[in-house]
Amino acid sequence: MSLTLQLRPEVQEQVVAEAAVHGLSVEDYVACLIEGRPVWRQPLTTLADPDQFEAELRQFEADMDSLSEGSELLPAWHEVATSREAIYADHD
Repeated sequence: MSLTLQLRPEVQEQVVAEAAVHGLSVEDYVACLIEGRPVWRQPLTTLADPDQFEAELRQFEADMDSLSEGSELLPAWHEVATSREAIYADHD
């Protein structure tokens, strides 16, 4: 089946950008959305740019480092606090 859509320019730009993010053609991306298939599970139709991948990986690692900053100051959980008995202490 063939289908023609009339989209507002800003919506068209967003669809094109989202398809590119997922490495899919616009047609494949829209088909995934209409068919209810998860877009993130689709195989990439093109190889990712290695430089972009490296940049995104560095950003991800920096974000994780930032997120964990100061976590070494948090108290450690004692194993008794996370035991089944402790969790269900108020149940019979």
